[in-house]
Amino acid sequence: MNKIIVFYDDECGLCHHSIAWLYKKDLDKRFYFSPLTGETSKELLEEKYREMNTVVLYESGRVSIRAEAVFNALKYLHGFWKVVSYFPALIFNPIYHIVALLRKNIPIRTLHLPKERCLP
Repeated sequence: MNKIIVFYDDECGLCHHSIAWLYKKDLDKRFYFSPLTGETSKELLEEKYREMNTVVLYESGRVSIRAEAVFNALKYLHGFWKVVSYFPALIFNPIYHIVALLRKNIPIRTLHLPKERCLP
């Protein structure tokens, strides 16, 4: 599967907000979205990634997680966000970890994504 898939924790309010933001910024319609608990993740991801409850980016068989996944996704966007993608992601992993501890406190919003961009 050559799709760029963003796997996310579907029980996380911040994750829902982030996926909605990424969908809106994805002008080239490159990303597909799937919850970590979905069938697509079971087909493509090792169990250790599905159990992490973090963002996972899947690009042609290559998997990245946490801040690295975020920065790898940003490289597909335009303008400012593409420039930000060149920052070293590993520096931001501690920040990502702190935000991850607070993420479940953000209310979940319903994702309104077109069905053709959502994978089970």
